[in-house]
Amino acid sequence: MTVFTDIFTGAPLQPSDVGYTSYTLTADKTLSWPSTSTTSDTVARIMTIVCNGTYSLTFPAANEVSTGQDTLITNTGSSTLTVKDSTGATITTVAAGAVKYIYLTDNATVAGVWAAVAFGVGTSNVDAAALAGYGLLAVSTTLNQACPVTSISTALSVSASDRARLIVDTTGITITLPSAATIGNNFFTFIRNGSSGTTTIAPSGGDLIDNGASVALNPAESVMVVCSGTAWYTVGWGRSVTFNYTQLTKNVAGGTNVTLSAAEAGYKILKFTGLLTANINVVVPTTTTIWYVDNSTTGGYTLTVKTSAGSGVSTTNGTRYVLYGDGTNVVNAVTVTGSFSSFTAGSASAPSITFAADTDTGLYNTAANQVGVAVAGTQVANFTASGAAITGAISAGSASITGAISAGSASITGAISAGSAILTAPLPVTSGGTGTTTNPASAVANTPAGNIAATNVQTAINELDTEKAKSGANSDITSLTGLTTALSVGQGGTGAATLTANAVLLGNGTSAVQSVAPSTSGNVLTSNGTSWESAAPAGASSFPSGTRMPFNQTSAPTGWTKDTSFNDALMRVVSGAVGSGGSTAFSTFNGQTATSAYTLTIADIPAHTHTTIISPWGSTFGTGFSNNQGVGGSSPAQTSSSVGGGGAHSHGLTHAIKYNDFIIAVKD
Repeated sequence: MTVFTDIFTGAPLQPSDVGYTSYTLTADKTLSWPSTSTTSDTVARIMTIVCNGTYSLTFPAANEVSTGQDTLITNTGSSTLTVKDSTGATITTVAAGAVKYIYLTDNATVAGVWAAVAFGVGTSNVDAAALAGYGLLAVSTTLNQACPVTSISTALSVSASDRARLIVDTTGITITLPSAATIGNNFFTFIRNGSSGTTTIAPSGGDLIDNGASVALNPAESVMVVCSGTAWYTVGWGRSVTFNYTQLTKNVAGGTNVTLSAAEAGYKILKFTGLLTANINVVVPTTTTIWYVDNSTTGGYTLTVKTSAGSGVSTTNGTRYVLYGDGTNVVNAVTVTGSFSSFTAGSASAPSITFAADTDTGLYNTAANQVGVAVAGTQVANFTASGAAITGAISAGSASITGAISAGSASITGAISAGSAILTAPLPVTSGGTGTTTNPASAVANTPAGNIAATNVQTAINELDTEKAKSGANSDITSLTGLTTALSVGQGGTGAATLTANAVLLGNGTSAVQSVAPSTSGNVLTSNGTSWESAAPAGASSFPSGTRMPFNQTSAPTGWTKDTSFNDALMRVVSGAVGSGGSTAFSTFNGQTATSAYTLTIADIPAHTHTTIISPWGSTFGTGFSNNQGVGGSSPAQTSSSVGGGGAHSHGLTHAIKYNDFIIAVKD
């Protein structure tokens, strides 16, 4: 092409339209329009680009030409060419060997709006090899599906090149998926566990797979993993016949009901963790299946596994259940307790062995080699190697003792009233009995002292207890149910006939108990070195009523009242009397971003001069000039034109001081 030179600028003169040009890229290149260019790097109607690297071709500003401006680009290189607008945004890409027609449809902005049409690969037939990508294979002139197989033995991070690939784990590793947002919607790959261990498939960052943090493939299992652009899903999971159980570990902390997805409910072992703050339901799909449920939550609340409309099974912290869905409800698969190797220790409020409809009544382990009985969440009995301790009262007819009571075998701390103990076996001599079921008159005198027949046990108990109590001030006692004088401390009583309501009892040696009343609200029980007394907490009177103090909290503490007379104001430290002032709120001052606008006056502008060039030709000096003296005269006075609008301007200002809110509270 002949090159012409501009006689004024000395630069090459480009024609208004360049028909053809070619460029071999060794770096990114920016082009100009032929009508405005002073170089040879211009946009031509037809361009051949040799791109053998990761390079781009940037078009000039779209608002410098008309719509319809176009070019045809053929990429004869070995690498993909990126075509960008003047702002750097990608218009299109031209693959190696491909041809694209690009034209401008909107020139309202610098970037413009461009359209691109693919013209194939520049031959009469489509080049299948040039079109083949991941998951595609060129066979002669046609494209065919492909699924290359790759065996791995070390941890792998899946990339774009693994699209449609079958990844076979041979050692039992973790395969990490790429970010769902980065790899995008419709990416997929196949994974098979060809090892004897577990293959773990884990998404990146906070992405989920089947709504969980990861999935595990047992030996011989395989699955297709698909990305939606925001999450990962498994499709066609081939479950091993030998290892067909999978576990879901799900954190259900809090007090809100949780609904399992179909994928989550597909796991056979469901393990729930987290601190519960209320009783919750875990809702499963209405299906026929079986689950092994491990309630590993804490907090003392129940977790009920149920369907949305049907019933379910309530489980407690630290328990395991075998449950099944019958298509409507969730049912406990074990209705009769079998032989278990061990139970958790439990507690009085949550026994280890309970009933389905009464979970706070049952048996638990109170300590080593001990078994406790709980009723309604409270211990009523404890069994040890030395016997039984019953903490509740045994009332009439409530206890039927069918075995012999030997010495020291039972410790009954509650009262036994008339008719409460029925002995069906003889009371032995070592326990104060006769050891026989009959009591002939001749035998009474020959029995050991204090021994009586079983038929007279109740009478003997009443009489012996009455005689023990009839001494001193209680000599008038006729039965244990008719004490007329307060039982003394020495007799196991308090020595007082009445006790002050809500008072704290204090020991008083062998004398009647003393008591300390609660006294003033807020008082605590304190020691004076000798006894106990109700007194105000230490430091409670440190602040006299009316004291004002700042607090870094929304509400005033107990014993203080919030003062709302000042709001959105700063605190100032003074050495004299306190006061207040100012009118601008702190948030208004702190939010100021500019100074007030100010218009400059002549006095504000520095003194300066203007240089005027007077034309030596004629008397016309152009717009804005006047010839006060004729051409050829001396010292002509010229007046320059003026510009400017005399507008106001302001300066940026950023306060945005960090602050921490306080309230003022007054001591009550």
